[in-house]
Amino acid sequence: MCKFIGSEVILANVLDADVEDDGVTYRDLAAYCERVKDRLAEEAERNGSDACVAFDLSDRALAEDLSRYPEMFRCFAGKYYRGIDFQLSRFRGYTSADLRRILKEAAVGASA
Repeated sequence: MCKFIGSEVILANVLDADVEDDGVTYRDLAAYCERVKDRLAEEAERNGSDACVAFDLSDRALAEDLSRYPEMFRCFAGKYYRGIDFQLSRFRGYTSADLRRILKEAAVGASA
């Protein structure tokens, strides 16, 4: 079974790791997705599980996130930032505990 990770989950995890709040670009989000894909492949190899994953980072999906969660995400000059009421916990129920761990590890790797 292929895992699907929506743009709102990607934004939330990457922005949570952006401790300086200097914003992230589309390129940062795409690089994060590649790290997640690599880590899922490593995990699948260890566990003999499925490594299939799909992401939606389309302009439309990101615009919908900004509209749907205006208090969580904002965009200025081509960069995404945490909104005034950013809460990663709002998106924790969207994924399993193992996937949440991988998402966090990949995001922390991005900010290091």
